[in-house]
Amino acid sequence: MIKVLIAEDEPPIARAISRMVEEANPAFTVIGYENNGKDALDHIRREPVDLVITDIRMPVMDGLKLLEVLRMEWPDCMVVILSGHQDFDYTQTALRLGAFDYLLKPLSRDKLGELLVRIEDAYSRMLMQQAVASWRAGSEPMKSNIILEKSTPHAIILALAGHWPAIPDDAFSPGSIFWQTNDPDVLAQNLMAQAFNVFTFVGRAAAERIFLLENITSDQASTLAKDLFNKITQTSALPKTLCVMPGPISFKDIGSSIRLMRGRLYMEIKLCRSALIWGQNKETYEDLTIKLSPDSLIEALCVRNEELIKSAVNAAIDTAVANGMTQLTFLRFIDAVIYDKRLSFQTKVIKDDIDEAIINTVSHTDLSEAFAQIFIQYTMGDSKVEQNSLIERIKQYLSAHYAEDISSEMLSAKFGFVPSYLSKVFRKQTGISPIEYLTKLRVEKAKSLMENHDGLLIRDVARLVGINDPYYFSKLFKKVTGSWPTQYQKNVLPKAITPKEPE
Repeated sequence: MIKVLIAEDEPPIARAISRMVEEANPAFTVIGYENNGKDALDHIRREPVDLVITDIRMPVMDGLKLLEVLRMEWPDCMVVILSGHQDFDYTQTALRLGAFDYLLKPLSRDKLGELLVRIEDAYSRMLMQQAVASWRAGSEPMKSNIILEKSTPHAIILALAGHWPAIPDDAFSPGSIFWQTNDPDVLAQNLMAQAFNVFTFVGRAAAERIFLLENITSDQASTLAKDLFNKITQTSALPKTLCVMPGPISFKDIGSSIRLMRGRLYMEIKLCRSALIWGQNKETYEDLTIKLSPDSLIEALCVRNEELIKSAVNAAIDTAVANGMTQLTFLRFIDAVIYDKRLSFQTKVIKDDIDEAIINTVSHTDLSEAFAQIFIQYTMGDSKVEQNSLIERIKQYLSAHYAEDISSEMLSAKFGFVPSYLSKVFRKQTGISPIEYLTKLRVEKAKSLMENHDGLLIRDVARLVGINDPYYFSKLFKKVTGSWPTQYQKNVLPKAITPKEPE
């Protein structure tokens, strides 16, 4: 059940709202009502609730202050504002502070019913998100928090855009950017039937999405997975891999199923090719290492010949892609090269560059160019590149174009070097990658906007610094500053602009 607390200073209205809520939707139960925000907070501190319906105008503590405290202490608690027409300015402030929605007095049963349906859906998604976070951490979700029926059959689609993310932060990889421009919820809604539900979540990596299908048959799940695969593989040349468990899967087995699917994805994802993997198959892929000898590439590296290195790299990647080689097997081939005793690579450093090259390339042509440049760079040295000048030009470009769409591929095309090389030389001089530099630059610009334009909406701030998704912007802002943008506006800015007392 979804527990509801009502904050309303007129008891007859509070009792009427309580009856209307429970009559409109049996998933909600009203556990009580208080006549001001302070008493409501005391109640919640004794007994947490899932939803607060609060009037704006109340004695002692009004609805806006109550909302502000709830956002800080119970961020998962949803809040609905009760408002009169004359309070609309307050209502807009409440929405900016994070209220779920508002209802105008006098209450309409139909509008209340529609709102409760949306709240129930949002609540289910929140609980499922918490469950997914628990599964990712290797633990099971709190059973008392789950409102889904245990007998409901589930199916799972694990979708990865691009290659397997071998580096810790893939937030600006082509795979991550793919999901920013191809909303998983929209993709799912366009494909799903009304008979079942689809929940979408960010996976362990930014390039990974989990589609959790509820109340669905195995045949329906298989058909939807094939349709989704066909849809997303037609959008761009970036390889996409779907691992599918059509079920039926019980709720308690979802966590272990996701871990199993991620293992299969790691083992079987193809190099530069899209693939549809059925998670319940037990077949194993042939190890193709014997078809790809490292000798030609090793010999080219030993004689330090750029053309031979390019030719050997191109031949190796062409063979790997043509034979459907997995990313894992190809990396074993690369290990055989860089660990060869005839060469003297700094293996940890070059492996990091190789992992970054794989995750930041779209096609096998891009990958060939990236690998050739990496091997030439480590074999021939950096003497041909004026690194300091390059870094300054990158900084100047980012400072001038931070409000535009910028990706690793775009910087690569602009400055004529593969993303892994740009990242390496930039990090060597600055300690961070170009994209991390861009993120910090955008956050500083956002702070300046908020300081100089009081009342500017967070979504507008995000858009003005080049980020179209306000939620994604908020996460980046929190990562850099330690505060959410709304917290920065409320807590930091007032202190920053308060004049000093005269001595």
